[in-house]
Amino acid sequence: MAEKIGIWKVSGGGPLVSAKPLEEMRTTETEQRLEELLVASPDVLMPELTLVGRQVQTSGGPLDLLGVDRDGRLVLFELKRGTLTRDAVAQILDYGSDLQAREPEDIALLVQESSGRHGIEAIKDFADWYQGEFPDVDELPPAGLRLVLVGLGVDDRARRMVNFLAASGIDIQLLTFQAFATDNDTLLARHVETVEPTTRRTSPAGGTKDANRKLLEQLADAKGVKGLFLETADFIESKLAGYRWPGKTAFTFSLPEMTDQGKPSLRAYASLYVDPAASGRVLFVLTPRAVEIVDSAVEALLKSVPGSSRMTKSWMAFQMPITQASWPTIRDSLERALAELREAWTEKVERQKVVETEPS
Repeated sequence: MAEKIGIWKVSGGGPLVSAKPLEEMRTTETEQRLEELLVASPDVLMPELTLVGRQVQTSGGPLDLLGVDRDGRLVLFELKRGTLTRDAVAQILDYGSDLQAREPEDIALLVQESSGRHGIEAIKDFADWYQGEFPDVDELPPAGLRLVLVGLGVDDRARRMVNFLAASGIDIQLLTFQAFATDNDTLLARHVETVEPTTRRTSPAGGTKDANRKLLEQLADAKGVKGLFLETADFIESKLAGYRWPGKTAFTFSLPEMTDQGKPSLRAYASLYVDPAASGRVLFVLTPRAVEIVDSAVEALLKSVPGSSRMTKSWMAFQMPITQASWPTIRDSLERALAELREAWTEKVERQKVVETEPS
């Protein structure tokens, strides 16, 4: 059976140091809170995860959670209130085989229908959102799904089956959680219980860049901002020195980083949208990963540019409106912010290189 995790609270110092075991919370209490917690904090499941659906309808029944990981792959989560069994393994394989057989247009429609409910942010155009976030991955969905079973324990047969599937190249994983009570807080312990898959399929790249740019310029022209839009986009690209990808409603500006598997990839840091709500205006947007490393620059823009605001969407943490009249007064502030972002990104990449070269 699964090994239990124990947590102790250490207090005092010197000869008076002591360790007090924390009490594990009853299973029913954890069950009731776990799913809501995971929806509110998807990073508990995996870093930089974006949830795009909850109770997603498949041919095998409703899938608990559907997400997109930091590498752009779809991740299917099946949550069980209690111990994971072989029935749960069969269930998630059923869901995975259904989604893997679908056409890209069906996947996009499924996300658009499933998002915007049960605490999941709405995505009106999944293909457009995806291309902006992952400009170097054009196939939607990318080849190979990730399957994750989540529970409060796992029996031996389920663990054996999942490890066999992982050893055969299927990206499937077991996550178990335990909750502990301490003073006024609850501590949650996360345990990855399976081996890494022996092979990973990669996603071939295709091209819709020219078609997207044509549609984007037509939209900007219809909103009366084509000149402003292209001038601002050129300015952002030159100052950020990033890769520009045209979606159907925005240019996305990305910078190269390394994935967890040590492969080069692009990460979206900023976007320039044609404002869908107002003519004569474009919107400069920073992603959460950008705001995380240049929050001081964001504060400066908030003070100097009227109408700027922080956002709480998973792909948008800051928004700044730009008009033809305001653009001359905004240029200098935006240039400073982009310079800070470029510098902060450079430092981030250098830290990643240091971690990669450290002996394990």
